[in-house]
Amino acid sequence: MQITKVKIRNFRSFGDREISISLSKLTTFVGSNSTGKTALIQALQKMFGTSQSVDRLH
Repeated sequence: MQITKVKIRNFRSFGDREISISLSKLTTFVGSNSTGKTALIQALQKMFGTSQSVDRLH
């Protein structure tokens, strides 16, 4: 499986406006402090984490 696009909103530093992020085979997240890089990784961990203690997003 390859993720090609992530749409995120209402999660941590992301507001109610949906943000679409395109991904390729090799993607890096570069940006200033407080732009949502860590929040994006945390959202992906919630969606694809293997721990059953992690709540999944819908």
